[in-house]
Amino acid sequence: MDGLPSPREALLKDPNEQHQPAIDVPSLMRNFLDREEISRRYQAQLELRVSDDSVRLQQERYRCGELEGRMADVQWAKGQVEAQLAQISDIGDILQQQIAMERSRCQDLESRITTLSALNNTLVKALADYEPVAKDSQQKPLNAFHIYLENLGHQETIRELQSRITLHEQTIRSLRSIIEVAMRTYPWCSDCDGSDVSTIVPQAQVHETFLPPELSPGGAESCVPKEMEQNLTE
Repeated sequence: MDGLPSPREALLKDPNEQHQPAIDVPSLMRNFLDREEISRRYQAQLELRVSDDSVRLQQERYRCGELEGRMADVQWAKGQVEAQLAQISDIGDILQQQIAMERSRCQDLESRITTLSALNNTLVKALADYEPVAKDSQQKPLNAFHIYLENLGHQETIRELQSRITLHEQTIRSLRSIIEVAMRTYPWCSDCDGSDVSTIVPQAQVHETFLPPELSPGGAESCVPKEMEQNLTE
């Protein structure tokens, strides 16, 4: 019969092939589908984890950008503070020079006061000694009113010089206090944080705060009036 092996062919076949079980295709399909589902779930978990890591990475990049911006602000603030400290140091040197000038002026004014006081006493004594002699000798008397006016002028000059000395002493004390306040207000700082940005003083304000008008360039010569210097010179 066609399609059927002959008895001889059946005997020649491998006996193991005769006992081999049939393949369970539905079971294999179920196993394959189960593994595919597990793989799909694992892939979804990995994608979710990658998405979370990407979000965290973006957040870290944003934080790094903020920190870099803050560091740039702090560096700028540090540069501003250091520049102002250097400027304050220069102003302190100028104030020290002004203090020395004011002290020299005070000493000069004290010397002039001593000279004018001695001159005033000499004039008064000469006037007192000359009046009886002029009366006895019938000589032309001195112009007492003119001498009296000169005496009043010298006394007024002495009072002005004394007031100038007081003013200069007050100026010296104020300059010393300004230097002390400046050094306490702006200590030298090598490490700063973001709070230093709000304490920066503009450069114009530094000049307005630490340079009195009478001690500005060209203002020191106005401490003694010109007419007083002319009177003292004469």
